[in-house]
Amino acid sequence: LVRVPKHTLLPIIVMFCVIGAYAINGSYFDVGLMLAMGIAGFALERAQIPVGPVVLGIILGGPLEERFIQAMTSSRGSLGVFVSRPIAAGLAIVAAIVWFLPVITALRVRRDEPQAGTRE
Repeated sequence: LVRVPKHTLLPIIVMFCVIGAYAINGSYFDVGLMLAMGIAGFALERAQIPVGPVVLGIILGGPLEERFIQAMTSSRGSLGVFVSRPIAAGLAIVAAIVWFLPVITALRVRRDEPQAGTRE
């Protein structure tokens, strides 16, 4: 398959994708949606936006929202439920450090740079 030219292989792949999208529910809407997502993926690649995180967000977004709503209703709206256990709290601290590290680094670099118009 590696040696097969792209102009031969790509139409075959698209054909199997269309057949598979239609075969699941027998709906042309599914085929159109598959083609639209393919075009969106192509546009993201051309804009040099990584497709992996977008796909993960689409796939995991629904279940993640459901679990978030379950956690919020069981804790009566308190966000403390997400850091109530030691491992969760540790992960939250690590996530906060990773999130704020670029800001802290930029502030340090800015502070260490000599001011315009001053002599050292």
